[in-house]
Amino acid sequence: MTALDLAGQIDKYKPGCGYTIRPAVSSDSRFIYDLSQDPRIRAASTRPEEFTWEQHGEWWARKTIDGRNATWIMEAPHGIPVGQ
Repeated sequence: MTALDLAGQIDKYKPGCGYTIRPAVSSDSRFIYDLSQDPRIRAASTRPEEFTWEQHGEWWARKTIDGRNATWIMEAPHGIPVGQ
């Protein structure tokens, strides 16, 4: 089962069921990039074109340095990330 498969289960989320939301950390960069490249995500994005890992790295660095934006990660039980 992939993270996207698990993300489809989020509608079943109920407080106390073991899902958590936490601030993203630098090691989440690859998960966010991989998630962002899914065609379903691209189609719903304000930026529908694909972008490279290098471009993502530049975006991630700007986003984490400027301090004006927060990125959150939702995790399923056992720490499996399922969404941003």
